Amino acid sequence: PDVPQYVFFNDDVCTQQGPFYSPEQYDEFNGPRVKRIADIVHKHGRRFIQHCCGSVGKLLPHFIKAGIDIIQPIQPGLPGNDVVELREKHGKEVVLFRGLDMQQQMRNDKPEDITEFYKRLFDKFPDGGLVMNVWPMPDIPLKNMLAFRAAYMEN
Repeated sequence: PDVPQYVFFNDDVCTQQGPFYSPEQYDEFNGPRVKRIADIVHKHGRRFIQHCCGSVGKLLPHFIKAGIDIIQPIQPGLPGNDVVELREKHGKEVVLFRGLDMQQQMRNDKPEDITEFYKRLFDKFPDGGLVMNVWPMPDIPLKNMLAFRAAYMEN
């Protein structure tokens, strides 16, 4: 079809430490607006992606209540952003769109450690629900990007 399959909504409401404001304030001020948009998207059979950098764990149940289908990005290493814990807590209510840890892991870890980490991570999502956001940066060692690719190709 000539129509988009997803609607992507940019609305950062978190810092690297947590939400800009309380979950209750989100429900009062942002939630209703987001829900109206999500309802229109769903009415047309499409999926709604919420972009929100930072530590999203405290707001994730509120995003889900507002009708968000996919949250992007889940920044690794931030409080409340462990995708395995989020999956255990929220099940398949939302798809988690996780980035690679470009600040630490992909710069500093050994390739074999990167491959093993991602193999174990992918094993936690045997039935889907995890999308990886791969954004190669020029200062990331190629061998580390290839290590990630090796883990991905095995799953």
